[in-house]
Amino acid sequence: VAWTWRAGGPAVPNTDGTITSQVSANTDYGFSIVTYSGDGSGTANSDSGDTFGHGLGTAPDWVICKKRTGTNGWPVYHSAAPTGALVLNSSAANDSSSFLFAKKDPTSTVVYLGNNPEINKTGDDYVAYCWSEVSGYSKFGSYTGNNSSTGPVVDVGFRTRWIMIKRADGVGNWIIYDTERDGATDNTKRLYANTNSAEVDNSGYRLDITDTTFQPKSTNDNFNAASSYIYAAFADRPGNNWDVNNIVT
Repeated sequence: VAWTWRAGGPAVPNTDGTITSQVSANTDYGFSIVTYSGDGSGTANSDSGDTFGHGLGTAPDWVICKKRTGTNGWPVYHSAAPTGALVLNSSAANDSSSFLFAKKDPTSTVVYLGNNPEINKTGDDYVAYCWSEVSGYSKFGSYTGNNSSTGPVVDVGFRTRWIMIKRADGVGNWIIYDTERDGATDNTKRLYANTNSAEVDNSGYRLDITDTTFQPKSTNDNFNAASSYIYAAFADRPGNNWDVNNIVT
């Protein structure tokens, strides 16, 4: 299975941040791919003062970074778990003490970086995938589980095509559902971004999807304990101004 987002063609230099980045941005659909070279000391848990430009024109709600010249993890910023950091290849809770993103939310022009080899060290190269919310197409938010077989109904404003859910206040997998692999309504097939496990299919992780909402239908800790969860959701079909020739080649 593969899920793809198209950015804005060949990358161009961006000097909005203290670090000059190379950016390919699709502002219509809120997605950019950024490459940059680190400029920090590599000392963990401190603010480097470094930033890179993301080219979206609005503050990103979701940022995933990865060192290209080493074997470090995948730091994740999410607007519903601000000032801290998550790690895509880890089930750990959001770390509010982390300086991976310098304990600062991105702005309409830049993403803040801490002094940490995971995300910003002199001599290392990095890539960042940045998304900002687009009404009717993408939604980045949070919900509080209720530890019930009929979980909270979360309104995203569109029929979800792809969704990733992560428990923010405790240990939990990064769960991925999509309606290509499963039904358009009751989804039980899931993959985990943080493990190499095969696809799992059982009713213990049922996610109900409607025209405008999604709803967990299980008490599983990974998506509906009495805990805080973040999510990233994308539409089944974009708005009326969608131009397939601009997205798919």
